[in-house]
Amino acid sequence: MADVFKTPGVYIKEIPTFPPSVAEVETAIPAFIGYTEKAIFNGKDLTLKPQRITSLLEYEVLFGQAQKESSLTVAITDANDTGSVVRTINVTKDVATSSRFKLYYGLQLYFANGGGPCYIVSVGQYPGGTPSDTNVSKDILLTGLAEIAKVDEPTLLVFPDGTSLDSSNYYALVNQALTQCFTLQDRFTIIDVKQVTGTPNDINSSADDFRNTATLGSNLDLMKYGAAYFPYIETTLNYRFDDADVNVVYTVNGTTETVETAGSPDNLSLAAILAPQNGMKDAIRNGLNLQKPAPTVPASPPASPVIAGNTELYNLIKLQLQ
Repeated sequence: MADVFKTPGVYIKEIPTFPPSVAEVETAIPAFIGYTEKAIFNGKDLTLKPQRITSLLEYEVLFGQAQKESSLTVAITDANDTGSVVRTINVTKDVATSSRFKLYYGLQLYFANGGGPCYIVSVGQYPGGTPSDTNVSKDILLTGLAEIAKVDEPTLLVFPDGTSLDSSNYYALVNQALTQCFTLQDRFTIIDVKQVTGTPNDINSSADDFRNTATLGSNLDLMKYGAAYFPYIETTLNYRFDDADVNVVYTVNGTTETVETAGSPDNLSLAAILAPQNGMKDAIRNGLNLQKPAPTVPASPPASPVIAGNTELYNLIKLQLQ
């Protein structure tokens, strides 16, 4: 429609040369709610205080790393195959006593796959003692969920530690997250299906458990604000542990021995070892053995290399297999 001018005069009409601009806004900013190694920075307690971070390093400064595992077993097997030694190494963990906290590992995967800014809500620190499912509390996670409701920017809700709860409590937590998303209309819940084990078909059993658990609810309006992912994935992430807490089982030619990782016994013969990477004269070895002896490997071992010395600093000495 042509402009209508009511009075005489000179009018200037500006014609824009650029299309209307649209401000870029982040649309996928997750909020990770769970337990952390610590929650303090410069004397300020960060528990239940949502923090915006942009890198894994920033997370580690504020919240620490993964809980250390104490139930790892490393099985090393050497077998002769037509004159050569074939070595296989398998690492297993005791599921019953493994850590229940997965938030840090989730952050590792998030940033490794191009993740950007996100929020962390620490609901508390890892408890001491033997890990168990009781280490994770639905009520405490719900408190963290209530805190993130006060922040406008997050668009995704994630509970990496939630699957350590039993099905009833976990899906009750998910229901409350979906309710928050429905109420605020600006966020979405990412749901890990709790894995059911010990059945003829664990995948189908897990799916049925997810669909049929009453605490999840059946309100379709809520279900629009969530997406479930299954099955679990295997990763290349490393466990965090202390050397002394790892059991090492060494098998050579059918003979199995348990290696003490907390300290190396004197004069322990090492099979399948050629020599130390760096030769060591007696004078150097004696220098290492002053005050706090460290185990060493003779440069010219007799039948096979032998670890000699005290065990106090064994964890500081790393032997490279040739």
